[in-house]
Amino acid sequence: MSTSPNFNINLESVLFLKALYELAVICFLSYTNSDLLLFLDSSLFLY
Repeated sequence: MSTSPNFNINLESVLFLKALYELAVICFLSYTNSDLLLFLDSSLFLY
């Protein structure tokens, strides 16, 4: 029972880091290759 609050905090931080990672990837690709950006943008949000 004591692990439930810790799991919730970890899950929220993982989702937050995942959103930051996707944002960083999109920003990076927007400067490098717009075609790759469109491809990864559509594939990232399928999950």
